[in-house]
This record gives sequence, C-alpha cells and structure tokens, in this order.
Amino acid sequence: MNPFSMPSDLIDKFASTFVIERNRSEIGVARGIYCGSDYPSTIQIVEDADIHNGDWLIDRATKQKYFAKDVTPIIVDGEPVDWMVKYQTERDYNLSERSESRSFINIQSVSGNSVIGNQENVVLNIGSSLTDIERLISKLSSKEQTEANDLLKELKTIESSNHPVLVEGALSKFSNLLKKHSDLFIAVGGWAVQLLIGK
Repeated sequence: MNPFSMPSDLIDKFASTFVIERNRSEIGVARGIYCGSDYPSTIQIVEDADIHNGDWLIDRATKQKYFAKDVTPIIVDGEPVDWMVKYQTERDYNLSERSESRSFINIQSVSGNSVIGNQENVVLNIGSSLTDIERLISKLSSKEQTEANDLLKELKTIESSNHPVLVEGALSKFSNLLKKHSDLFIAVGGWAVQLLIGK
C-alpha cells in the first residue's frame, strides 16, 4: 500500500481533473490537487500519469493552463505513484517567453540613427562601407561635399594600407562636419567597426 496515497473520498472531494497536453495534443487525463503554501505553484497529481517537463496541465473545470516546469515523481517500491508538478501559469509563461526574446545584432550598413524592430525583437545594424559613406556625402550641399570628400579620401587611404590602423585624433579635422551630420558620423563609426573586426 502506498503510504502517500490519499483516501479516495478526499481525492473525490478536493481533486481537480487535468488534461495533459504535449505538443498541442491531448495525451491523457489525471486527477490532481493544488498544493498549499508549503509547495507554492505546485499541483500534486494523485495517480500515476504520463507527464513530463514541458507538458501543459489544463484544469477541466476552469480551463486554466499550467506549464509543467519541474515534474518530480513520488516513488514507492521503485514505482512512481504520484507526481509533484511545479508549474507556471500560462500568463507568466507567455511573459517569460517574451522577455527571453533575443535581440539580433547584424553588422551591415548604417545610413542613420536607427534601431529596426520593436521592444521584443531588435535588429541593430552596425557597419558601413565606403560606398555607403559616398552615398551620404552625395546628399550634402556642394560646399560640405568638398570637406566630406577629403574625409572620404582619408578613409580610403586608411583602408587601402597594408596594415590599416586607426590612430586617435586622425579624423579630428572633420569633427565639425561629423557633429553636424549624425548619419555620416554613424556611418564612419560603422566603417571603423568593420575595419577593426577585419570585415
């Protein structure tokens, strides 16, 4: 006899019936009891059942769904007789899934201040080619293009050297131009990142 088994009249009175769902398919039904404060966020399945981490328990009466985070068997004489299921509510599960959404960093071209995506998924573009920089320069006024073309010539010289090196202050004479045009500043910064990582 299982020393942990509950009297059947108590099970009938207090147990809820749960549908066990795996990979969006119903795989079984089991009775269980919501545990008290000693075992928070836990359902004790009061009979042997096919239940695994990652399954869902759906309360037949309330239609509430519970994600099985940690399923632990209660073993008697080498056999599982009951199961302790530490759960996460469907709402909490969905919130945690959203917060774990990954941000993607894509090193490509930058043509201005931008983060592409939303608060859940972000694609941050870092890195520019000299062609991107030329394109930005072509949109400047003819007076600014003269100075910007000097900047471009400087960048081409750095990039084409056998061992390209960025020296502190090397572009300081273009600082006013870069401060005035943040898109150009970001593109030059992106170009510098590509140079530094060897792309």
